[in-house]
Amino acid sequence: MKIFVYNYREFDEAEYFEKFSKEYHVELGICKEAPSLENAYLVKGYEYVSIITTKIDRPLLEKFREFGVKMISTRTVGYDHIDLEAARQLGIRVSNVSYSPECVADYTMMLILMSIRKMKRIMQRAEINDFSLPGIQGRELPNFTIGVLGTGRIGQAVIRDLHGFGCKIYAYDKYENEAVKQFAEYADLSVIYEKCDLITLHMPLSEDIFYRCVCDEKYERRCRYYQYSEGKSDRHKGIDRSFGIRESRRSRSGCDRR
Repeated sequence: MKIFVYNYREFDEAEYFEKFSKEYHVELGICKEAPSLENAYLVKGYEYVSIITTKIDRPLLEKFREFGVKMISTRTVGYDHIDLEAARQLGIRVSNVSYSPECVADYTMMLILMSIRKMKRIMQRAEINDFSLPGIQGRELPNFTIGVLGTGRIGQAVIRDLHGFGCKIYAYDKYENEAVKQFAEYADLSVIYEKCDLITLHMPLSEDIFYRCVCDEKYERRCRYYQYSEGKSDRHKGIDRSFGIRESRRSRSGCDRR
C-alpha cells in the first residue's frame, strides 16, 4: 500500500507516520506543503492521499483523479473543506478521523474558565510584573446559565463537565439524547440565546446557526461569551471576524483552532 501525505508535520506526526508505516508495511510519500494544483503531480503512483485542512475543491480533485488517486483521508474530524459531491462524482472516497471527546471537552472547559476569569489580561499583566487588581475581577461558573449547541459525543462530555460545576445548562440538537436530559434541558435556539450567559458550539455550523451567531443582534440580548471548537471552515472564520469587529457587544470569545 502506498499513501502520499501532504502537510507532513515533523513536530508531532512524523514519529507516528514512521512507526505505523513500518508496522503496516505502508510506503509513504511526504510533502510538508499543502496540496495544490502546482504540487498535485506528486501523487503520481499513489492511490491514497492524506491531508489536513486544505480546501479540496473540484479542480484539485479532478487533478488527483487524473493521477490515479482513489481515496482522500483528512486527518481531522471535520470534512467540510472537501467538495464531497465532486469527490462522489469522480469516484474518490473520502474519510475522516475521530478525536477523544474528553480531549476536546477539557480544552473547552479551559477556554471557558480562562474567559470568565479574564486570564488573558492577567497573564499579559504578569509579563510586565503588573499584579494590580482593577479590571481583572472574574465571575464564578456556578452562577452561569450555559447553552451547549450540539449534543454529540463532544457536547455530552462538555455537559457532564459543566454539570460538575453546578451550572444551569440548556442544550440544543436536532436529535435529542436521553442521556443528556439528566444534566441539561433541551431548548429552542431562541430560548438559549435569550437566557444563556455563555454558549459553546460543538456542531456543524449551518446557515441558520451562523446567521444567529454572527448576523442577528436580537440573539445577543444576554449572551456575552462564545466558545466553539470546530474552527476550520470559512463560516468559522466569519465568526472569528465577527468576534473581533463586535467586541463591544461580546465580553469574551474562545476557539479551539489547533
